[in-house]
Parts: sequence; structure tokens; C-alpha cells
Amino acid sequence: MPGGAPLPEEEKLLQACLGGDEQAWNRLVERLAPVVWRLAWRLVGQTYGRAEAEDALQDVFVKLLKDDCRLLREYKPELSSLEYYITVIARSAFLSRLRGLKAKAFSRLPEEIEDRESRIESNLVLDAALGILVGREREIIELLFGQGLSPREVAEKLVITEATVRSAKRNALEKLREFFK
Repeated sequence: MPGGAPLPEEEKLLQACLGGDEQAWNRLVERLAPVVWRLAWRLVGQTYGRAEAEDALQDVFVKLLKDDCRLLREYKPELSSLEYYITVIARSAFLSRLRGLKAKAFSRLPEEIEDRESRIESNLVLDAALGILVGREREIIELLFGQGLSPREVAEKLVITEATVRSAKRNALEKLREFFK
């Protein structure tokens, strides 16, 4: 653990930040952001992506400003360097964020399983319904509704008239309505 007295410029920068100097704060962030970013990327970004790591990084600096810079005011230069102190705060914040992200992911799991089961069930019913359609009717319905083609596009693809497509669609939909009654 790096310790000892802070560098004179580090101490002046910190005191200026605590005095409300916005330019000093910007310099402090510029100086510490690369170190905090590497930690954010390693702990958060590699699993949850760049955007989540950037949010985590920003949260650390917001946390440092909270409560009239309480955490910065609690810094004890005789115990560690400012960089090490901020890194410890950042690590704690990132681990807390990871716990929240994992809990959120696990809370969605039952919904995702239920949705997947529902889609499988719907697909089975749909396959059974489409099974009553024969040949051209089934092909036309799949092109119209499955691929989202227009009747004109289906007619061109199957080399038939648009009237034939519309007629087959009408007959197929009547059969499907009967199936679902």
C-alpha cells in the first residue's frame, strides 16, 4: 500500500478542490481518471461492456463530490497516497455496482424463462395450425406473414398473379379461423 506524505502538488490540488476550485477539480479528475478507468474496465467493463464501465467511472467521481466532498475531506495523507485512496473508494463502488447488476440479471431470469416457454408453446400451436394448410396456401401465408412480403412481392416470387395470392390468403385465413375456434 503506497503511503507517506502526498506530493506537494497533489496536496495543493486537493485543497483547491475542497475550496471549490472547479479548475482544480478538473485537473484532479484528469489525473485520476485513467487509474480509475483501468479498474472500472477490469471489474465492470469486461463483463458488462464499455457503457456500464463509463457509468461506473462517472459514479465514482460523483460520489467524491457528494456531501460537500466528504470522502475527499476524510482523506488522510499520512496513511496513503491520494491515488491509492481514490482507488480503494472506486473498487468498493464498482463491487457494489456489480452486486446490483448481478441481482438485476437474476431477477429477470424467471421472466425470460417464462417468455421463452410461452414463445415455444406459441410456435408449437402455430406449427400445428399451419399444418392444416397445404402446398401453395402455406407457402403464401409464410411469405406474407413470416417474411412480411406484400401480395405483389409474393406473386412475383412465386410467378403467379396477385389475385391468386389474395385468394389463397383468404382461403388459408378461413381455415386458420376454423382451426382456432
